[in-house]
Formats: sequence, structure tokens, C-alpha cells
Amino acid sequence: MAAQPFDVVLMDVQMPEMDGLEATAAIRRAEAQTGGHVPIIAMTAHAMKGDRDRFLAAGMDGYVAKPVRPHELYAAVEGGSPNDEDGLPAPVDVPFEWDAALENVGGDEAMLRELAEMFFAECPKLMQQIREHIASDDGPELRRAAHTLKGSAHVFGAEEVAEVAHRLEEIGREEAFADAEEALALLEDEVARLLPALRERVAASA
Repeated sequence: MAAQPFDVVLMDVQMPEMDGLEATAAIRRAEAQTGGHVPIIAMTAHAMKGDRDRFLAAGMDGYVAKPVRPHELYAAVEGGSPNDEDGLPAPVDVPFEWDAALENVGGDEAMLRELAEMFFAECPKLMQQIREHIASDDGPELRRAAHTLKGSAHVFGAEEVAEVAHRLEEIGREEAFADAEEALALLEDEVARLLPALRERVAASA
């Protein structure tokens, strides 16, 4: 960077030898001697609220979660959301783990896309079955449908969906339906978050 100026740096947080935080700190130390300030945007697969302080302390100006979406990257480069008092864009909570899903299929992205398309077709059917089995207090069938959904969610690292599906699986196993409606509402919220985000990621990988 001393030899060539840059308008912005997209910094991968997890890099071999020197990670993104260390690299950013080194750049800021050099700038303290030479003057200037190049915007540094962190790129991370796990954007959590706790990361905000770490990134600020290292001298970063913003961050985006992987997979990177153009509008989020533009917002980070432009200085973040106007509603963010820290000047950083709000962390993006991605409801699945694409890299983990790839590992589950041996790195075969085409196969993962096929599995995702199957999931898109089957998930609404499973959700409808879960609703019906709760309405009819059918424990064994609720357990079966919730177990199937849980397994599918695990394939994509969608742990929030898998966790609530497991809760419904246990409700079906015990045939204790007092908390079933609450769990169903939570599952519907999590599935509503997962499906569009996963569709977008599948489209980006094609």
C-alpha cells in the first residue's frame, strides 16, 4: 500500500499468517507516520454484534457479512447506515452456513444447489404438515415431520431452524402440546428468514 494508493480496502478477517485485524492495525500504524486514512471494510462469514468493538478497535471503518451482497457493500463503503450510531452497518445475521453445507457434500456446489432446490420444494410441505399435526394433536406424525425438517436444515447449517424443529420433534415425542403453537410461530419466523436468504445464495453460486 505504500507503493500504490487505494480508495478502499476490503479486508478478509480470517487470513493465514496475519489476520485481518492485525493487518488493519499495521496499516493504521503506518498511516500514523505518513498521514492519510484509507477506508477498510471487514469481510467476515460470521458477523455478530460482538465483532463491532473488535473491528473498531483495530481501525476498521465498516464490515459486511459473507456472502457479500452488493447493496450492503455499497452501504459499508459509503459510511454505513444512517441509523447506526457507531457509523458501522448493522451486522447481518445470515441464517445458514454455506461453507459448512459445502463440506457436508464434499465441496460439490452443484450438488448443494440441487439439494437446496429440493429443500425449497419440500420445506413448505413439511411446514404445512407440522401445522396440521399440531392442530390435530398428532404427536407421532408431528415428530416425523419435524425430524425431517431438522435434518434438512442441518444440511445447510441452518441451526436456528434445526433447533426449533427439534423442539417440535420433542413436543411430538412427548405428545405435550402446550407449547406447540409458540414453537410453531417461532419456526415460521425462522423459516421465513432462511428461505429467501438461501435462495439468494444459491442464485449467487450458479
